[in-house]
Amino acid sequence: MIKKLSIISIILILLGLGVWYFFRGSSSPSVSQTLSNILPFGSGGNSTSPGTNAQNGSTSGVGSNGTPVAHLFKISDIPVAGATALIKNGSLVVRYVERATGHIYDVDPVSLAKTEIVNTTIPKVYEAVFKPGGNMVIFRTLRADGETVDSSSIVLVPPTGTTTSDMYTTKTTGLPANISELSNGSTTIFYTLRNFPQIVTSLFDGTKAATIFSSAFDEWRLSAAGDASVVVTAKASTDVDGYSYSLTKAGNLTKLLGPLPGLTVLSNSNLTRIAYSYTTGGETDFATQNLSTGTTYAVRPATLAEKCVWSTIVKSVIYCGAPVQGIQSGEPDLWYKGISHYSDRIWKFDTDADFVNAVADPKHDFNIDIDAEHLFLSPKEDYLFFQNKNDLTLWALKLN
Repeated sequence: MIKKLSIISIILILLGLGVWYFFRGSSSPSVSQTLSNILPFGSGGNSTSPGTNAQNGSTSGVGSNGTPVAHLFKISDIPVAGATALIKNGSLVVRYVERATGHIYDVDPVSLAKTEIVNTTIPKVYEAVFKPGGNMVIFRTLRADGETVDSSSIVLVPPTGTTTSDMYTTKTTGLPANISELSNGSTTIFYTLRNFPQIVTSLFDGTKAATIFSSAFDEWRLSAAGDASVVVTAKASTDVDGYSYSLTKAGNLTKLLGPLPGLTVLSNSNLTRIAYSYTTGGETDFATQNLSTGTTYAVRPATLAEKCVWSTIVKSVIYCGAPVQGIQSGEPDLWYKGISHYSDRIWKFDTDADFVNAVADPKHDFNIDIDAEHLFLSPKEDYLFFQNKNDLTLWALKLN
């Protein structure tokens, strides 16, 4: 009887402790924890620890001295039309064009100090293509008729040493109207004109233009491979066989891939490797090919080629944003049209060493949905930059 009472007493004590713990011991999340789940993460990033800054309790990603404290951070809170990374006065800066106004800014990714360098207002610049080095940029705008596309090549002239102003002066040259596709190498651009089945090359300012290819088909996507050649791929659709070719400035055409449904292709800078995505059975596959050896590497997780960038330092390495939940059927059509949106992890793939590494997981770590596009690397490849297609903001990821 005594043993039974002891057991009952122990059970009652345990139940009592459980009730006390439920009401008193398991407290609700702190105010700071709740805010960190609600407020958007990412005003900066200079450390590999994404948590709250211990110095000032900030959840914004910026420390008390204004410098970033996380490896993934936002460069611009507003939509950008295009961006590049360059070395200015010995330091890395990110140069971007504000989409609404056409104003141009330089941002230090370490301190996040922002300097406006061009304040000439050009409304609604929907695409800005920088020349490597950042001293020239092509603005792409739409006329009031809603149909005519204007493109202008702009030289950015830095202030002289005798002035204290940060403002650059500009020299603008008009390019042909209705350029539908444009891709750039170091000094050369390749483009197509709407309703004209031709591919044209010129210098960045539009001079020395020459038609290098003509065909009855005018729906091409272009991926420049330096100044000497360009990868020409039929515009992709999930149910249509696509073909891809390399085209030299001399007009020599060589087949690379096809027929593959939904084919999209991204070349590296010297056309020794390509990355490509395509559909099979309604699903997207992604692979790379070493054009020198013919070796093909199936990349997992799969993504779209437009969500990647090749390293120029380690030729076998490619960085990509790949959707956490995988790619749905109907791509790339739905993504092009803005119907589908994704939440990506950022991956590093070494296609020679068969090495795969997730370098950032924005959704898991910060509850942010980043649909990465327009990826580019800093000159030393210590930073990866990209736009979030969901809102066109510009982001940075510190790699080392």
